[in-house]
Amino acid sequence: MRALIIAAGEGRRLASLTKDKPKGLVELLGLSLLERVILTAKQAGICEFLVVTGYLKNKIKRELGDGSKYGVKVSYIENTEWRRGNGVSVLKAEESLKEDFILLMSDHIFDDRILRKLASSELRSSVILAVDRREPMPGDTVVLERKGKIVEIGKDIERSNCVD
Repeated sequence: MRALIIAAGEGRRLASLTKDKPKGLVELLGLSLLERVILTAKQAGICEFLVVTGYLKNKIKRELGDGSKYGVKVSYIENTEWRRGNGVSVLKAEESLKEDFILLMSDHIFDDRILRKLASSELRSSVILAVDRREPMPGDTVVLERKGKIVEIGKDIERSNCVD
């Protein structure tokens, strides 16, 4: 299984850290957020990544290269319309993704057990969203979920009960 990593955005909420680098390259305990995403996914058995870049794209390409230093394969798609949001980034990758894939964000930290569970799911060809059941912070993408189904998702919805 492949993973699509959205790494195109500027990261305005992290403005003091992202003036000269994409948010995926912000470091946490000695590794960039993007490296953490790739290495965690690798622990779950995912070894092929398609990274959508936009803001300061060349810095991401220089950092990750072809993925060989992590023991994985990394390729890239450029989203020149990165200011339009994550949905546009996913659409830019549409032609390159003809099989099931897992969508990851360059700045989300997660446990590899979550990916193992998603990858082994019998719900192939379905959309599965892993959410946090916590209070949202300003700028979070929030979700209204009922009986396991997404009713509404966005940054500006009025009611929500979990966070993407």
